[in-house]
Amino acid sequence: MQTCKIGNDSNPGTPDAPKLSLAHARVILDNASAGDQILFARNGSWTSVTSAFWTGNNRGTAAKPIVIGDYTPKNYTGSAKPLITLTGPQASCLVITNGGATPVHKEGFVFKNIKCVGIGATGVADATGINTYNDVSDVLLDNLDISGFSIGVYPADGRVAGTVTKSLTLRNSYIHDNTTQGFLGGGPNLLIENNVFDNNGYISDRGKSLDRNHHIYLTAEKFTGAVVRGNKLTRSAVCTPASGITCATQNQCYGVPIVAHGTVSDLVIENNVIDESSGAAPGCYGIQVAPGYGSIVEAFPGAIVRGNRLVNVGGNAIDIGSCPNCVIEDNVIAWTNSPNMTVVGINAPSGNVGSGDAVDTSLTVRNNSIYVSGADAYSRGIQLTSTGTAHNVINNLIFFASNTSASARCFVTTDLGIAKFNAFDYNLCYSDRPDHMVRYSQAYATLTGTGGAQANGFDVHGKNSNPLITVPVPGNDYSMALSSLNSPAASGGHPALSKRLGYRGSFSPNGPMFIGAYPYRPLVTAPSSPTPN
Repeated sequence: MQTCKIGNDSNPGTPDAPKLSLAHARVILDNASAGDQILFARNGSWTSVTSAFWTGNNRGTAAKPIVIGDYTPKNYTGSAKPLITLTGPQASCLVITNGGATPVHKEGFVFKNIKCVGIGATGVADATGINTYNDVSDVLLDNLDISGFSIGVYPADGRVAGTVTKSLTLRNSYIHDNTTQGFLGGGPNLLIENNVFDNNGYISDRGKSLDRNHHIYLTAEKFTGAVVRGNKLTRSAVCTPASGITCATQNQCYGVPIVAHGTVSDLVIENNVIDESSGAAPGCYGIQVAPGYGSIVEAFPGAIVRGNRLVNVGGNAIDIGSCPNCVIEDNVIAWTNSPNMTVVGINAPSGNVGSGDAVDTSLTVRNNSIYVSGADAYSRGIQLTSTGTAHNVINNLIFFASNTSASARCFVTTDLGIAKFNAFDYNLCYSDRPDHMVRYSQAYATLTGTGGAQANGFDVHGKNSNPLITVPVPGNDYSMALSSLNSPAASGGHPALSKRLGYRGSFSPNGPMFIGAYPYRPLVTAPSSPTPN
């Protein structure tokens, strides 16, 4: 079927004789069969005081989904998406659910190339842009522009255990200016890929602190296999005079851009760019995978956080808790704006871990690069303390700029002696202060010498010489790539546990055993911020 503003609902629904109204499109959706398409004209515009689409249609399949998308009218040469504007405070763009307490399985939906604007753009929104609920699977959300809702995208739990949304993909979309959350929810085989998230979470939810608002908030009943990859996230939960609460500082990020609470197995968060250079409060962590509820047992076994670039976030860049057998690797973390706070590059366990939650054990923290300008006396590069055994902390590069306090430290391992680590070695800790002074760790002032870290089994092959990195600045996308092949970080990583990179970043069993993140391969490429249309 074809829908166009210049059409007529009595038309057959073809490019030459399209239908007209959004109301008629709803009826078509409710009666659609597997493989049917409802297409809106590019540059067309529709307005509704109620939800654009609310359906329990269960006739689609994963192989032959029902499609809501766009088409190009004759003689139109532009690229503007079809625009759906919702004018009611509880009006959503797309809701897939069945009424009643008993879930009915629904699968096979594609929603693509549409721009939806909720009342939050002009008023107070209490609706979700896209909501799937009560046993929905195999949903593709592609190339959307979603703004002005309370929550941008919300795949929710069902009314019965096991009916959480499954196999939902959100990709290539612009999720922005939604009042409380950009994305909320989860489910098995979730994929959030190549999207731009900007300025979500800027309104207090019923007087609560903005630190409860996020760009991506993963939470649902127990699920596995979620991937958050290649997204760009800026201005998360920024407090302004319009936020509805009083904040210590205006125009700063207060909510973690990517957070996971609950129980999620085999979570992957990779190749994302998080940039809060416009301002970040201490609670604006970059990535947090940790308990958050206190009322249930929470765990994140097998999570991987890798290849991300985190720039000028709040107090903790990566905060991990209840994460057995997890890997944090190949991340670049940079504070270039001399933050007026104590900062920690990588922290485990999170302060949120409760007595019944899973214990952090067998953590691997390797090949991360951390740069801090203006670190205060309590700032730390990597903090791994108090719990677990068989940890690996290897091949990390920590660089404190010349305006750093001499009391800042590269590592903190409180209550964990060397026996708790499978390997703690081949790291590089350096300060660019004129005297090159910085504490190696909380326990040991120096790397070498009597009473130093090496004398106590830590970083026996570690280094404290200048790594000759490229100083991260906006002009080089905050790269910390090595400026010379003579860098001590260009080789000399752990001989058995290193990730070996060959030419141009390909993985090679014969590549160099480097220190820090991606010394040779290009930066991760984030999607560019789209131009609204």
